[in-house]
Amino acid sequence: MNPRNHKLFKHFPIQSTIDISIGSVPTPYHIYDGFGLFIGGVCDFDATEHLLENEDVLPVKTLDGKALMGIWVCNFTEASLGPHHELQFSFFVSRKEIAPIRDHPFNTLVSPLSCQDVKMLCYGLWNNTPNVVAYNREILSLDALQSNGGIQRAGKKVDFIFEDNGTRKHIISGSIKTTPSLSATFFYVRTGLSETTNVGASAMDKHGSCQPKRRLLE
Repeated sequence: MNPRNHKLFKHFPIQSTIDISIGSVPTPYHIYDGFGLFIGGVCDFDATEHLLENEDVLPVKTLDGKALMGIWVCNFTEASLGPHHELQFSFFVSRKEIAPIRDHPFNTLVSPLSCQDVKMLCYGLWNNTPNVVAYNREILSLDALQSNGGIQRAGKKVDFIFEDNGTRKHIISGSIKTTPSLSATFFYVRTGLSETTNVGASAMDKHGSCQPKRRLLE
């Protein structure tokens, strides 16, 4: 099946172009093909609560007293804004205080589906092309920054590395081996935002549109 023929793109077709700082771009933003990783795990609750103190949301807490977070590492090979890589850091939050959830390796995948109060908040976003950064900032009102590096795969191995284009500081890097069943693989990911953390990761193919938001993903 040609991904461009998916019913989602038929329902929300590219209707026009819009002028932004880097020139004229099509809208809405379509992503047709690519691949990536979703890294789900836990982080320090107090530090997360401090980061979100100016947001109108509360971090979701586990019974072990941790906060839930996810990291998206994507290579969009075919998109309306051209091929590009993306790195997104997300916290799982709610608008009101909810009871702590049980600890489970797949909490970041299951919680938004099993509890309607749990939402995903995009807190950090990087793209490696200036046109996507401009579109995210100027059209979607996201605090996107430009990055260097990206994610690559060869056989069953996936490697990724990102640095901030402005500061040249390391953001994140890692390497995993995928499995045909896409079952969770535990590995160590080195990130410039925190100490080395043991997290779970599952490989997934990306087919469809993606509009990560600085605000809550409803």
